[in-house]
Amino acid sequence: MSICSPTQASDCIRRLSSAMCEARNVIEETGLDDTVARLATYAWEGTWSGQDDDLLDALSELSTAVEATRGRFLLPDGTELFSTDDAAQLLLLQNAATARRELAEDGLITVETLAALAGVAEKTVRMATSPRSANPLKVTKQGHWTVITASDALAWLQRRGDFNPTRMDAAMPVLSVTADVAGAIKKRMAQVGTTPDAVARSANLNKAAADAFAKFLAGSAADASAKLRPSHLKAVADALEMGDPVGFATKAYRLIALEAADRAIQRELGSH
Repeated sequence: MSICSPTQASDCIRRLSSAMCEARNVIEETGLDDTVARLATYAWEGTWSGQDDDLLDALSELSTAVEATRGRFLLPDGTELFSTDDAAQLLLLQNAATARRELAEDGLITVETLAALAGVAEKTVRMATSPRSANPLKVTKQGHWTVITASDALAWLQRRGDFNPTRMDAAMPVLSVTADVAGAIKKRMAQVGTTPDAVARSANLNKAAADAFAKFLAGSAADASAKLRPSHLKAVADALEMGDPVGFATKAYRLIALEAADRAIQRELGSH
């Protein structure tokens, strides 16, 4: 009979600890938090900024995260290390994003994923499939699964009136430095024929944010991180219809904040 020696048991826990630390590093390095934010925009707002291959990679990364949440880790006091509510939210996102992708690929959609995409309970979808409904949602059986064709699912979503059609926007600007952020905004303003003041009004920026926004576009990022918040940048992207407002604002603000941090470091430590 095989046994686990004290040394083996201890080594297993050390490897588990190392694996969890490594997983955290991977999440931070790959920007998985940004990825799932973009997927949430895609799932429920319908917009994806990037190529289809990027979308497939994002769905794969989310799937890995969802699988990781299936393990129920408890702390010594019995509290959850990762709450079941958080795990359920990630699964909901995965289901909704998967359903939207299946719509585009003319695939088959389950009741569970269609409910997630529509933002309703599964019971609502099941009631819609009832033959007694005025315009029943057609379903078919595939083994143990009840599935819906993409065309039938799309027709049902459109009848509800609150569904956002999918828009793939491959023109998400590449942002590496803050100058790229300003350049992308100015390029979009030129395309739609507007001005910084008009954008600030459309985005409902307060005076301090509007002034910082104008200075930022003019080439001065000194106080942008203090006056321009992520919500301001998202509002600007919304006003300019730049595709993925959340993804743009997330990347842009991080670049602005990083540059501000570098300036602070130079001020305090540059002479040492």
